[in-house]
Amino acid sequence: MTATSTPCRWFFQAWLVASLAWLVFIAWRTIEGWPAIPLDMGGADPSTDAAYQAAQLQHVARAVGLAVAAPVVAFLMFKLVCRARRG
Repeated sequence: MTATSTPCRWFFQAWLVASLAWLVFIAWRTIEGWPAIPLDMGGADPSTDAAYQAAQLQHVARAVGLAVAAPVVAFLMFKLVCRARRG
């Protein structure tokens, strides 16, 4: 094991822990902010149901985008830093 691989290994482990914490945080916020139909609106009519399904799809898509984008960007930056240290 070389001297440059040890800090990169530490950064990788820190990235894994931070990514897991980020995923848990995004999952928690996604569940907390789940779209709801107000009680004074009927949920039986097709247009309300379609709007609710669209809101749910948008909510999930935004959560997945946030959950994946931040760890991927951090990983790419991590790889660039480790590659620069080796070269």
